[in-house]
Amino acid sequence: MGPSWGQSGSANSLLEESIRLAGDSGILFVAASSNGNVLGQGLDNDKTPFYPASLSADNILSVAASDDSDRPASFSNFGKQSVDLFAPGVGIRSTLPNGRYGEAIGTSMAAPFVSGTAALIWSQIPNALVADVRNEILSNADPLPQMNPLVSSGARLNTNNAVLSTRFSPQAFVVVAPDVSSLVKAGIPDADLPIEPFRPMFRPPMARLTLFDDGSVEGELIRIRSTPTVIGRRGCDVNVPHDEMVSDRHLSIDLETKDAVPRWVISDLDSATGLWARVRRIELKEGSEFLIGHQRFQFQESAPLAEGARIAMLARIENGSYSGASSPPGNSYAMISRVPFLPLRLASGIQPVSMNSPGYSLPLIDGEYWIGRGTGTAMTIPEDPFLASKHVCISKELGEKWIAKTMGAPNGMWVRLKQIVVNNSCTFQIGEQRCRFVCSWTRDEF
Repeated sequence: MGPSWGQSGSANSLLEESIRLAGDSGILFVAASSNGNVLGQGLDNDKTPFYPASLSADNILSVAASDDSDRPASFSNFGKQSVDLFAPGVGIRSTLPNGRYGEAIGTSMAAPFVSGTAALIWSQIPNALVADVRNEILSNADPLPQMNPLVSSGARLNTNNAVLSTRFSPQAFVVVAPDVSSLVKAGIPDADLPIEPFRPMFRPPMARLTLFDDGSVEGELIRIRSTPTVIGRRGCDVNVPHDEMVSDRHLSIDLETKDAVPRWVISDLDSATGLWARVRRIELKEGSEFLIGHQRFQFQESAPLAEGARIAMLARIENGSYSGASSPPGNSYAMISRVPFLPLRLASGIQPVSMNSPGYSLPLIDGEYWIGRGTGTAMTIPEDPFLASKHVCISKELGEKWIAKTMGAPNGMWVRLKQIVVNNSCTFQIGEQRCRFVCSWTRDEF
């Protein structure tokens, strides 16, 4: 989908939710970043958001315009955090009113190049995932130094590279062969009958597990031929012997049947460091844990604040440096705390972190709170190279529930779960090993 409209001002939560639902239905939303002010000067969308391009839904690709010399167009909005890439948007041949053709400029000219690239990819791999198509467009763009400070990818679209890429995780599907007798009656010769490659019809197709190589989304492919399949450090069906944060028997992958429908289930076997699934958004409840970069966080619905930490926070609120808070704290409220990445039995030489230690606790009062490497965030962690400048946002939804959501940070957000029921695919982490699991069917096929 390639909308060519928008406005500045406040985000529309209903629009954002609609875009997210479109993403869940397999739709990539390609949005123009907008064309600057009345003087033709591009604006920074990080400072002055333009919607829907600046919304946080993971299926949005925000596009700025470049000229035919690979320079950022002077009129194009930009944003290191909120705009994804450049595409040609100057001197573009287009349709005009009254059946005419002519040249036009604008981010509305640039965005269709990205939409067309996505369409070409899907024409070759109809069941490619939205996230894969989006990532391939960005990872195959041409990096250019003049664009690096202006968009998150630092690059200009390269349709050829994106279309030729083979790094996809397509969802396999079953095609029901047509009634041959009806084709014969219609006079269609046998040579023209569609023939599908042979595939199993009376057993579930084989699931696939990929253990990512370090710093990559590719790696060792393992076909799950038996269940349960146990993953751990030693003596398991799949071993990760070099990672000390992986327990001897860490998790199991099982094929279950519920209501006559087969489904894959990934379960934590009471491991020391847990099972973490990649998510875009989570509702925070008492004890909820999530990872970003090499930082582990825990949420408390009601936590006391030490007097020293309370005084320090009051001073920050007064001078305006405490992001999100506009009112003095009470004695007990919700809190996000950094906790040791390793469990205590493995954390030799690492002291437990007090939830009231300065810099390690983030009291949640009102508003929204950013965590990341960049200055100006409510919790700044400059020492972690795997964090984005603004990596995750903590906010209250409808004034009631605390929500954590990632804003497209490359390394994502990971929530700790006891069990994952996989409908199509999922990405998970054990210890420091990241994995992707893909099952080869959808529920409608059974």
